Amino acid sequence: MKRKVYLEGEIGSKFGKELDIVADSFVDVFQCLNGNYPEFKQYLIECDEKNIGFVCQVGDTTLQSELELLL
Repeated sequence: MKRKVYLEGEIGSKFGKELDIVADSFVDVFQCLNGNYPEFKQYLIECDEKNIGFVCQVGDTTLQSELELLL
């Protein structure tokens, strides 16, 4: 299913603020971003090393657990 994906802040500046992606899960979104932006994975690794986190939402619902990314 085609989804509208919004990236805010620095990640949006680097990889696009509004994207149309065919995805059924966050895993699909991350795979698409990684496939189209070779530096995407390294950016996430560097953010993790600096203790920079991200908030993931579906509509108005914020995911509460990392496991929800797999659903």
